[in-house]
Amino acid sequence: MSQVVRNGSSGEIVANIGAIAVPQTAVAVTASASATAAFTGAEVGDIVKVSPLAALQGGIGIASAFVAVTGVITLQLINVGANATLSAQTMWAECVHH
Repeated sequence: MSQVVRNGSSGEIVANIGAIAVPQTAVAVTASASATAAFTGAEVGDIVKVSPLAALQGGIGIASAFVAVTGVITLQLINVGANATLSAQTMWAECVHH
């Protein structure tokens, strides 16, 4: 569920913020993979910021986050260590409309 941030003078929605549920995702060692999470209000082309609420497994990192389909955030994950799976995670997300 996301909350909206509005422009004070016009009332226009300028961003959506809230939690996303990222599913368990296999990420091969020294490779990358993607995971998707539903996010109400996300629009194609939004600027996306994502932050885990807890530490990710050793070696796994977030390379990028973007909206390619309305209402869905895609995370590109990388693995530079020995861990092969990102556990299911709740992350904080912000989509800024431009």
